[in-house]
Amino acid sequence: MIRKGKGIFSKTGKTTSFLELCGPEILIIAVAAAAILVVVVKVVVVVVAVAAAVVEVVVVVVIVVVVSVVVAVVAVVVVVVVAIVDVVARTYKTKLVFTVRNPKDVAVSLYNHHINLKEIYNYHGEFHDWFPLFLDGDVDYGDYFTYHLNWATAIRDNPDHPILVLKYEDAKENFPDAIRKLADFIETSLTEDQVKEIAQSVNFDAAKKHLPSNKILRKG
Repeated sequence: MIRKGKGIFSKTGKTTSFLELCGPEILIIAVAAAAILVVVVKVVVVVVAVAAAVVEVVVVVVIVVVVSVVVAVVAVVVVVVVAIVDVVARTYKTKLVFTVRNPKDVAVSLYNHHINLKEIYNYHGEFHDWFPLFLDGDVDYGDYFTYHLNWATAIRDNPDHPILVLKYEDAKENFPDAIRKLADFIETSLTEDQVKEIAQSVNFDAAKKHLPSNKILRKG
């Protein structure tokens, strides 16, 4: 999942590089990989030193050369892959669809989700006990308000990035219209018959038929 609106855009409105997109985690991974590589090289050196005591010097030299070549090739491959991904990230702007819902409805729905799945969450409290957890972000997906604030900031700072904001309430009131907006956004032409067919195929009752339990999907 995308990280709460961070690490996706640059403040100039351009798609960020691969390293900026991944954030500090990619640096941590790179440092860890380098550390592992150093350990491997040290182990190889020790093995070579031990081997030198029992084999000819020529064989030892060959081993060192082969290991050095392998390490160099791996390093080059990693650099090339990172560079390719970086170029792709800068060139193509991925279209994003951001769906939002009234926080009051989200809170009630998420509470019922926890209550109905006691075997997973093991929560038996009342709503007034659970609601402070929602406000503090101590629930699934974290803080609702921080998440949406980060997205609002990202959208404001990146007006050239293609982002479609869909409101749950609007889609519920006029689902065919939401389908048309999404089709226009992804530059796909739909006939009215196709819009009607999609609306009928993915509505609540149709989706409910394909789920193993009524606890997972419910109105509201």
